[in-house]
Amino acid sequence: MPAAAVAAVAAAAACGAMLQRGQLRLMGTDLDGALADLRKGKALAEAVVAAAGRMAQEQALEQADDAAREKKGAPEGGKGGEEAGLWDELLRTGRRLEAALIGSLAVALFKVDLVRGGGAVALGQGLSYEMQRLLKVGESRHPHQGELLLLHGDLLAQVGDFKKALGKFKQAADACRLLPAAEAAEAADCNGATGGAAVSAAATAAGTALPRGCPLPLVNAGRAFLQMSERPRAERHLRAALSVDPTCAAAHLDLG
Repeated sequence: MPAAAVAAVAAAAACGAMLQRGQLRLMGTDLDGALADLRKGKALAEAVVAAAGRMAQEQALEQADDAAREKKGAPEGGKGGEEAGLWDELLRTGRRLEAALIGSLAVALFKVDLVRGGGAVALGQGLSYEMQRLLKVGESRHPHQGELLLLHGDLLAQVGDFKKALGKFKQAADACRLLPAAEAAEAADCNGATGGAAVSAAATAAGTALPRGCPLPLVNAGRAFLQMSERPRAERHLRAALSVDPTCAAAHLDLG
């Protein structure tokens, strides 16, 4: 594996470690430590995405040059498709880690605001400007990350902004429906990649894509309608969740 790729994999692994440690600290009482880990991990993930994107583009250009030389009968001069596949996989891993770190950082900011008081959440003013900006940028960079959209909807519902929350739950449900095509595209891109095990290990902590057929966006939308005292609409969403997954305990519980 080229030295640049080794460094990128190591950076992605460090991102995963910071994500996991930040989430553990967030579950406890070390909120400052959680914020520091998640912010540092987010910055590192952004660097991984930038480097991998640049290298993937360079490799794609080299492959195009190789194809043109081969067509003319000249010897190939590039590094081949294997390295290009590795950079593509690193790019996807970096994006997943970045999305997960953004989501966790938003939760950390929400918890700090709520626990320490004095902020927008504690004062009943909705999500703070920092949280809104973070999530807006995250969703613009990762528009199909269902878990990030679902988390945004949950935070909005917690501050009573049910209309916007329902919009996010719908986007998350749409992302779940689009997932099969995205999975197929990623599988095709990974063909011939080397170093895949190392990259996959770095991505394990991220897990930001909701699984295909996930009923949670529909369940959470149903709960939002319950909080809005719109029982018929709530029941329609909860039954829709059961049509997606008949074993969904949350939907059964909320339906009573």
